Amino acid sequence: MKFINDFLENEKQKEVVITKDFPNGTKFFYKGETNRKVLHAWYKPLDDEQIDKLQTDVNNAQKEAFIFPEWYRDFFKTTNGLSIFFGSISFFGEQTPLVEDPVYGLIEAGIDGKNPNWMAPYSLRFEGFVRLDAEARSRWLTIGSYYYDHSNIVWDFKTNKIVVMYALPTSLSIKARKKMKEADYEQLIFAEWDSFETLFLSETKRLAKIFEFIDPRTVIYGNPIFWKRTLPVEHKDFIE
Repeated sequence: MKFINDFLENEKQKEVVITKDFPNGTKFFYKGETNRKVLHAWYKPLDDEQIDKLQTDVNNAQKEAFIFPEWYRDFFKTTNGLSIFFGSISFFGEQTPLVEDPVYGLIEAGIDGKNPNWMAPYSLRFEGFVRLDAEARSRWLTIGSYYYDHSNIVWDFKTNKIVVMYALPTSLSIKARKKMKEADYEQLIFAEWDSFETLFLSETKRLAKIFEFIDPRTVIYGNPIFWKRTLPVEHKDFIE
């Protein structure tokens, strides 16, 4: 996906940005902020075999039979998930991809959160998975989210569009969730784009303007007023 590579390359060229390579990807920082707040995180791409495994694992976890559209496979061949603008938006990926072990051959990578050199995206298998109705579950695949309230970025297999849906409140009971049908989930949609490329280009352009003159030291993750600015403009809590 050239538009993702172009975005990351343009970010690298900014005087205030530096990058640091890790075994599984690259982190982007503002100068002087290395190892603190991460501006962007790119992850090493997956090959076809790794993507097939991820698709199988997602289907097993979510009890579905998703077939990743070609554009989504191209996404993983560009980056295995992605985090942009201090996590304003996170696109999910494979936390434990297949890797070549010198002794055992092709094995599933482990999760090593205590290793300072380890990095991985949020897991596509489970993140944002809340739909209990079978028809609703098979229609929508959650591929990412917004930081502020975890509004879900979703691929809609029925309309072939990218939509954003409000996350269900944590206070909603299992009993109430079981009663929700496809039409109820449709009411949670508040924004849509005709393609992933359209979403990516429009949202990175919008977020770039917000962060253009931001001192990274003022980016406080617990400040809800600040993060409301990073939401899609159609979101009920969005503020200028």
